[in-house]
Amino acid sequence: MLVIAFVAAIVGATPAQAAGKTEFGDVPASAKFYTEISWLADQQVTTGYSDDTFHPTESASREAFAAFLYRLAGKPRVSLPSRSPFKDVKTSAQFYKEIVWLSKKRITTGWPDGTFRPKINVSREAIAAFLYRGDTKLDRDGTYKVGSEIKPGTYTALVAGSKYGSGACYWERRDRNGDYLDGILANKIIFEGRTIITILPGDRYFQLSGCSGLTPLRKTAPSASTVGDGMHAVGYHMKSGTYSAYGSTGDDYCYWAKVSGFTGDSDEIIENDFIQGKPSRVTVSAGQGFESSGCGTWRRISS
Repeated sequence: MLVIAFVAAIVGATPAQAAGKTEFGDVPASAKFYTEISWLADQQVTTGYSDDTFHPTESASREAFAAFLYRLAGKPRVSLPSRSPFKDVKTSAQFYKEIVWLSKKRITTGWPDGTFRPKINVSREAIAAFLYRGDTKLDRDGTYKVGSEIKPGTYTALVAGSKYGSGACYWERRDRNGDYLDGILANKIIFEGRTIITILPGDRYFQLSGCSGLTPLRKTAPSASTVGDGMHAVGYHMKSGTYSAYGSTGDDYCYWAKVSGFTGDSDEIIENDFIQGKPSRVTVSAGQGFESSGCGTWRRISS
């Protein structure tokens, strides 16, 4: 059951996202990880056993965890080689496709002796490694096909800086592949801190440049009362309430924006302002986003 809790936590599952009840007869609503199991069952990441039980206290095998991660990624297409990447995983194995996918994505490297050891229990340290590698698999520039190479959802990324020789993180949601301007559905550039992107099911391609560590949006600092430049999701990276910042100095401007979503569409902007040489103040609520540039540190002054 701890494996399920780890997987749910890495994608930021919350009680509101959980299904109304599980279909498992051995997981009552009072179970410690009921929310996590409900959510993953609702997402079809876990299907349980044929007798409609989940066996919550049993440990998970490495091959079962491979299946969890593959389903969590949206069951992407994978070309199956005629020769297995691991000498103890036959091409006829039940989870051959899932293990091949993990290997191709470099989420798993197996053991130095060329084995995967699919039947042994997955360790806590292996879980940490799998989730870390899988969570940052788009830590590189490129264009990705929505659905097969990246699934729709809301993600965060950081400005990569010198890692890619870029001083900005830029992304595009596209309705076609290529570099044509008329293929852009929405785009955004961030020069410091974090960006947040929502990829929609109708998008066909997603392009990323100068960004590091694209990861699913999850709660990292929901009670934070100070934030800096970049983008923040209220309830995930900061508390709701009224914030104040000193603003810019000299000839520079402080820009801030309060938004209703993260698709990059201009109609998501609820309120914004450019401030020069004086303090600024803004009130944000749960479910909204907040963007800041050149404003310094924002401090929460009231609820």
